[in-house]
Amino acid sequence: MTIDELMTREVVKIYENTPVEEILSLYGKYPYHILPVVNDKNELVGIIDLDIVLEILLLCLVPREKHTLITAIRSLGETAKEIMITHPITISLNATLKDASDLMMKYRLDRICIIEGNRLVGIVSKRDIVEEICRRKTKS
Repeated sequence: MTIDELMTREVVKIYENTPVEEILSLYGKYPYHILPVVNDKNELVGIIDLDIVLEILLLCLVPREKHTLITAIRSLGETAKEIMITHPITISLNATLKDASDLMMKYRLDRICIIEGNRLVGIVSKRDIVEEICRRKTKS
């Protein structure tokens, strides 16, 4: 089975110029772990995960000497482009479930963006893969 058969195609995504306040609002509204960031051509340019959101929200609780350069930069960011993780780990549309699960385990990811060329076409979660494997086991 390829990722194409399992992935979620209707992905909530944000654009590079999306304000941080809107991003925080989306995390309050949806139970997502990552939000893909795309440009005007729907090309994946980054992701924003819950770790980044927590860094921004809890910055005032972290002692100043524990701030890193990236944390300081992100805390001043006003748009998705300024706070996103650039070069996220992705997988191609024709990858298999095993390919996706191997990447997830290797890099400790819960979700991976699926691209065709550079364009975002979907997302797959660890839960999606586990549910599919369990479904197949019960059929056997």
